[in-house]
Amino acid sequence: MNCRHFLVDCYDGPDGQPRVYHGFTFIKSCPFETIIRAIQPHLFTVSPYPVVLDIENHCTPDQQKEMARILKEILGDKPLQTDTPFILPSPDDLKYKVLIRSPKVVQTTPVTKTLPPQDEQNELFISASERVDYEFSQLLIYLQNVPYRDYAYAKRNCLNPIWDETMIFNISVPELCLVRFVVLDSDVVGSDDILSSFCLPLTTMQIGYRHIHLRKTDDDPTYSTLFVHVNIQNYNDSTKL
Repeated sequence: MNCRHFLVDCYDGPDGQPRVYHGFTFIKSCPFETIIRAIQPHLFTVSPYPVVLDIENHCTPDQQKEMARILKEILGDKPLQTDTPFILPSPDDLKYKVLIRSPKVVQTTPVTKTLPPQDEQNELFISASERVDYEFSQLLIYLQNVPYRDYAYAKRNCLNPIWDETMIFNISVPELCLVRFVVLDSDVVGSDDILSSFCLPLTTMQIGYRHIHLRKTDDDPTYSTLFVHVNIQNYNDSTKL
């Protein structure tokens, strides 16, 4: 398993054990503990860099407490916990660590509230501090996606469009960088639609003139390619693409 990010949708189970559901699919739900036990042996078999466990938390505080117990028991000291969340560690500091991501509350004392019965409309106004169990909250780390992004409009918009643009990015940690090529249409009303794209690790890119074989949004192949020139320069503290 070479995946560095796992997304699990967790809900209350009927037996007091949280379960993972796969919405809008024919896949049956399974216990949260089964998922974590399946992931654990393969976390760092390919890369020592951190794995992100993204938990969509729909559980009550009691079953959040059970999730915390499962994570501690199976993952041991791998979940990253820090008393200084505003100090950004380097990727080397995060080797062999699991970053658990989910809505978090900041509390100084362990407090768990029992919620009164609520209808669906009133439930929307319950604050996060009333939802998140303290023990589960202590395992969570703030994360934010920071993409390197640049756009260019085609100078010749036809069946074979030409962009003729140069884009330069300074990259601090190339081992963790993914490069994504995206082709969109330009809509006057509404958001632009993705026509095709391709994503690959920076470390696998070869310099020189290359054809990027694009894929559809459902990952099916297309007959379209982007003809690009790639130049990668290494500096003391960063890489320039």
